[in-house]
Amino acid sequence: MEQGSTSIPPHVLVFPFPVQSHVNVMLNLAEIFSISGFQVTFLIPDYIQTGPRFDQISLRFARYPAFYFRPISDGLALDHPRTGDRVKELFDSINVTTKPQFRNVLKSRALSSKGRAPFTCIIADGIMSFTIDIAHDYGLPTILFRPFSATCFWTLFCVPKLIQAGELPLKEDSDMDRLVENIPGMECVLRIRDLPSFCRVEDVADPQLQHVVSETHRATGAHGLILNTLEDLEEPALARIHANFPKLYVIGRCTGTLGPFGVLIALVKSIETALSGWMISL
Repeated sequence: MEQGSTSIPPHVLVFPFPVQSHVNVMLNLAEIFSISGFQVTFLIPDYIQTGPRFDQISLRFARYPAFYFRPISDGLALDHPRTGDRVKELFDSINVTTKPQFRNVLKSRALSSKGRAPFTCIIADGIMSFTIDIAHDYGLPTILFRPFSATCFWTLFCVPKLIQAGELPLKEDSDMDRLVENIPGMECVLRIRDLPSFCRVEDVADPQLQHVVSETHRATGAHGLILNTLEDLEEPALARIHANFPKLYVIGRCTGTLGPFGVLIALVKSIETALSGWMISL
């Protein structure tokens, strides 16, 4: 990003969902911002910061002087699996422990006293929609990032349609090869067996299903949505999503490990074009 001699680069606060796979993808996104000249503060789960892999992560980002790790706790024990049938414990703990910490990070603005600019915006994991309201209280926009395809996001967004049409919940004798009929644009493509595993429930009150549906629709309150896809690859699904998310940005593949010079120029320019202009104008 081109900067004038006296201009201050945007300062992005990146907040991943506290499991390693989500952290990995958000680190890749954060690195793109760093390469583009942004200041970046990354809220790293404390159990990862004290874990064996953090030395390698820290070394990777040491080349970016405007990149800063700040620990945040999810309130769970270090050896908690944070996945599978115990993921609800993680969601509950985030609500009790992590949300107040996030508010304190924004309230304190402590990093400004260390020669860093105040936060310009929040880039949060798409299943951390509570960040929208908290950031709004401090006059900050939130952009949500979902590290998967547009087709997957559109499917999640349409789950209420499936429930209303009676396609969910599944019945005991459901034909798993039956085509899903109530996801616009995918009527002749998607089978029941292709739905995410948490959709294959016999009760629509299932906590995980309800949580994902709620988080997906709360995303409409964000200032923008970033998807990990390409326009040429998923144009039909993106067009439908764009009708609900006017500020929709795509950044291409963001899941591999980035080496020192491994970021594609096109990917960096996509981030700059989509985000930097309005961030600077805030």
